[in-house]
Amino acid sequence: MAQMMADILTEMRIEVSVAHDGREALLFGGREPSHVILLDCMMPELDGFEVAAALKASPETKTSPSSS
Repeated sequence: MAQMMADILTEMRIEVSVAHDGREALLFGGREPSHVILLDCMMPELDGFEVAAALKASPETKTSPSSS
């Protein structure tokens, strides 16, 4: 599913980074600002809800789009 979404967005000329699990998503979230963070509620390691909560709790990422 993640690859399908990445392919669709890439065809729309949108730069995409894909994380394969919740821990990797947290690393991506802290690297550079994103306009959109799309999370799956059933990711391995940490689910999308846990990743969103961690991003909201971090001073570096609390203003990212997942915080709204």
